[in-house]
Amino acid sequence: MIAKVRYTIKTPLQKGTASFSIICDRIMGTERIQKKVSDARIDAINEAFRKGKPIEECVVLIREIKESLVKQLSITQTKPAHHLENMRLVYRYYNERYLPRRNLRTSSKESMLYDLKRAVNCLGPLSLVTATQEQIQACTHKFSATKQRRLVARLRQLLKFCGRNDIELQTDFKCSGQIRFLEMSEIESLLEIVKSDRVLSCLIGIGSKAGLRLGEIYALKPHWRKAGNQLYVTHQMLSDGTIREPKRNRKRNAFVIDDGMEYVDEWLQLPEELKLAYRKGENRIPKAVKKACKAIFKDSSKHLNFHDTRHCYAVHMVSKGVSTDLLAKAMGNSPTVCVENYQGFILSDTGMEMIDVLLRRAKERGELPPPSRVLPQLT
Repeated sequence: MIAKVRYTIKTPLQKGTASFSIICDRIMGTERIQKKVSDARIDAINEAFRKGKPIEECVVLIREIKESLVKQLSITQTKPAHHLENMRLVYRYYNERYLPRRNLRTSSKESMLYDLKRAVNCLGPLSLVTATQEQIQACTHKFSATKQRRLVARLRQLLKFCGRNDIELQTDFKCSGQIRFLEMSEIESLLEIVKSDRVLSCLIGIGSKAGLRLGEIYALKPHWRKAGNQLYVTHQMLSDGTIREPKRNRKRNAFVIDDGMEYVDEWLQLPEELKLAYRKGENRIPKAVKKACKAIFKDSSKHLNFHDTRHCYAVHMVSKGVSTDLLAKAMGNSPTVCVENYQGFILSDTGMEMIDVLLRRAKERGELPPPSRVLPQLT
């Protein structure tokens, strides 16, 4: 894998900086190392600055040093074998198979090209054309969850494009017990804590009781409401404020549980300026949710980010006997994702109660044999 290296200049014009320096930011896979560059030329600039040299002249000199470091890096850092070959394959696939598709958004094009490049970057010196299945599969093991799933999907596309139908890449089994969720009783406790914050309480209430993503909540409109406890989700709001269709263009009916519609109604009545200020303010939403969880739960597994409220919704639904196929349609996920995340989740208290109810009903109907107190004889 190629190490990504970036040089950043720090000057006394910036807050908390008293001298000039250059930071080398090196990223290798999931590892990131930031280190101050040690160079006699930088020391000389700082010495001259302390003696009264104008800061403008010092900035020009420090930029020249940065340019020389970048130039030296481009000379010494060579691409691994087959990397250029893999990149040519990426652009061939992108231009011949992906771009001809109809109704592609600009954001989708950028996202696809980024994903394809990241997929071949993880291969390092390996060639997509000649590497074995074991070698390519090994490169994906250092990634997990969504990143690995997207990486494997892109590699499958490229392998199929170059005729490597003999390779079948797999994603690692994701332990569903790793998801974070709260019982609905715990959600109520959390909502009680944040009830003075109308925006945050609505966000948590809708996320945990309707399973909507953050962008879908911000795009929520009155006409989404349907008869009963239903919403028809048609759009989402991106981080830059633009409106587009939901993830993977999956418009859907979302079932709202318990008193979730009360939070939907309150959200629709909140001023748009208040929602926007909260979304762009210092008290960012994931940070605010985790802070509220820390205030009432000592167990770190219950310190949720906002997206984890969807897990609360999903676990509650599965605990009540809803199939993962129906859950996938209600949440806008694929059935595979729902099976990986929720079919083997840590059994909640609600799930235990459901098992007890089902067994008692079966016993009442005479479907279970009475327990025998006599041990069978071994023969």
